[in-house]
Amino acid sequence: MFSLLKQVWQVIRSLLLFIGKVNSIILLTIFYLVILGPVAVLVQVFKGVKTEKSRRSYWQRRNLESETEVTLLRQF
Repeated sequence: MFSLLKQVWQVIRSLLLFIGKVNSIILLTIFYLVILGPVAVLVQVFKGVKTEKSRRSYWQRRNLESETEVTLLRQF
């Protein structure tokens, strides 16, 4: 009895694995074409529309005259 159920389960399992692989390929293709593709196109179109404020940085220029060997070794 158990060997028959085990064989039936193996057939069902292999069928479900095949359906899962096909389903994932279809779903990922649809996701790419419907969502990711148009978003990538929109990003490329609006890439050059950045304002000067959006490029602001927290970078601070260093004063090289005030740096000595002692201050470089004791940074914190």
